[in-house]
Amino acid sequence: MDNQTKPLAIASVEKQQCDKNNLYDPKTALFEGTIFPELNLPFFATESIHSDNTFKSENEEEELLNKISMESFYLDDLTLYMDTHDCDKEIIAIFDEHLQKREELTKEFAEKYYPLTRHFIPYSKQHPDCFSWKLGKPVWEGGCC
Repeated sequence: MDNQTKPLAIASVEKQQCDKNNLYDPKTALFEGTIFPELNLPFFATESIHSDNTFKSENEEEELLNKISMESFYLDDLTLYMDTHDCDKEIIAIFDEHLQKREELTKEFAEKYYPLTRHFIPYSKQHPDCFSWKLGKPVWEGGCC
C-alpha cells in the first residue's frame, strides 16, 4: 500500500478538565512542566533526575528574572488551556492576575536593571537620556529569561 491509498486516521481527544481551585503555584508549575496537577503524571525516565524545585539565584537580579520566568511559564500554560476553554471566566481571571504580576515584575526589573522588551524601555532609569535597550546581556550570553 503506497502513501496515497492509506486510510486516514481520525483522532478524538477530550477537552481537558481541571480543578481551578487546585492549580500549582508558579514555581512548582515551572518545575513540574504544568500548572495542572491532574496533568502531572509520572514519567519513569525522569524519576531519578527530578529537581528539588529550587532556583540558585546568586543575586537580586537573577532572583527577579527567575520570578519573571515562573510567571511567563504560568501564562503560557494558561494560554494553552484557554485555546480550548476560551470563555472560562475563572481561568481568564487567573490569567489576568498573573499577567498583571508579570507586568509588575518586568517593570520593576526595567527600573532596577534594564528593559527585557521594548515595551519596558520607558521604565528604565536611563530613559529618556539613553535608549537603554543594549544595557543588559544578550540572550546568547545568558541574559533575559
